[in-house]
Parts: sequence; structure tokens; C-alpha cells
Amino acid sequence: MNGLGGIKVFVARWIDTVAAAIVGLLTASRTRKSVQVAEEDNGTFVISAAGRGGPSGRPFERVTVVDGQIVAPNPGNVEAMLRGSHAELELKASRFLFRPLELPQRATEFLDGVVRAQIDRLTPWSASDAAFGWTAPTTAGTDRMVVTVAATARTLVQPLIDALTGAGAESVSVSTATPDATPIRVFDQSARGVLDVSKVRRALVAMLLAVGLLAGASLSAAAVYGFKLGGEQDELTRRISERCAPSARAASRARARCARWNGASTRPRRA
Repeated sequence: MNGLGGIKVFVARWIDTVAAAIVGLLTASRTRKSVQVAEEDNGTFVISAAGRGGPSGRPFERVTVVDGQIVAPNPGNVEAMLRGSHAELELKASRFLFRPLELPQRATEFLDGVVRAQIDRLTPWSASDAAFGWTAPTTAGTDRMVVTVAATARTLVQPLIDALTGAGAESVSVSTATPDATPIRVFDQSARGVLDVSKVRRALVAMLLAVGLLAGASLSAAAVYGFKLGGEQDELTRRISERCAPSARAASRARARCARWNGASTRPRRA
């Protein structure tokens, strides 16, 4: 049982690593303009285009989000800034829970799966109901490390994401910062659907199950075909034996007659 459990853990961690790599590659392969959306203490948001101002010449726009909609004094400028962009939404730390998580050093390669499995223990939410992320690991003794996990309810950030994508943003990343100003990314979403690891992970699991079922069906078909072929070979051997048996018996009788004839011809004749 321990061996089987270890294999399951290894496969789960491998799937998490591959899913995270796929999400990273897909995100990196897309070239989009970036727009920063920073939350202020009073609940408003400042939207600023990276390295340039908006079409109106203003370096930023201050907006609020009401009922999942962006409300701004210059809605046309806000829409032009967000259209087709990647919006980097920076939320205040007060929206999040921060929890330290100590782990073995060997867990570094599978942090996504390990942290995901601990979310329901560290927070009031399950991994599927939370938006969460973690800091880079720091050493915490011999063969140990610690990460700081930031998490909040996904229902708290989803209206903000919907407001930005509704105003034209093609994708949204959500981040926050620890009290010592260490940034943590907690969520990624595109206008066409969530780009988080969980969806890619489910797709990989489904693909592996399909491959396993196909391999099982192939092995079953090969076994049935092999059994059938073996039966046909046995039947062919039996028929050959049946046809060869009369010929063998006839040859035996012929040899016997020859032997008798030869014996009779060698006996001396009487005068």
C-alpha cells in the first residue's frame, strides 16, 4: 500500500508540475500591452498603462467597481487603456489571509501540488474556492524551508476580474503583497476562461485516463487476437495431421509389401 501511495503522490505532483509549465508557456507566448490596476486604501482603483498614459494624455484613471462594473469619470479612456490588454490587478493585503507553511526541501519541485493540498487546512476555503499563491521558499533549518501562503475567497476577487474583462481586458492577473512588501501572484484569468493550473491539471488527468483506457483496450484486443490465432494454428495442425495420417499408413503398407517381396525373391527355388 505504501508503494502504491507513493506512486500516486509522484504522479499527482508530476501532473501539477506539467500543468504549471503549460500555463507558464501559454502566458509567456502571448504579447500584450500591460496595464496596472492598483487598489487604494479607500477602495478605489488607479489604472495606469505601463510606460505611457492613456489616449486622453492622462497618465492614469481613478475608478471604482460597482456591481461588477467599472465606474469612471472618463469611461472612454478607461476602455481604450484596457482593450486587449493584460491587466495586473494589485489588491490590498487586508483582503487576504497570510499563513507560513514549513515543508521539506524536496517539496520545492512540487510546490503547487503541496500548497494546494494544504489550503483547506490553512484557510477556511478549499483549493477550488480560493485564490491563493505563495512566496519564494526560504531556508528554515536543515532540509527544511518555509513559504508564506496568501489566500482569499475567489468570490471576493471574481467581481473585480469580471469588471476588468468586461471593460476590454484580455487577461487579468491578481496579486497582493505581504506585510514586508513581498509580491505574491494569486490568480490568472483570461476573458475566455480561467488559465489557472487546476483546469490544465484536469485536462491532463482526462488525457492520461483516455490514454490508459486506449492502452487497456489495445492489450485486450491483442490478447483476444492471440488466443484466436493460437486456436487457428491448433486447428491447422490437426487437419494436417489428419491428412498426413492416411499417407503415412499407405507408405507403411507399401514398405511392408516390398519387404515381403524382397524376402520371397531371395529364398532358393526348389528343383
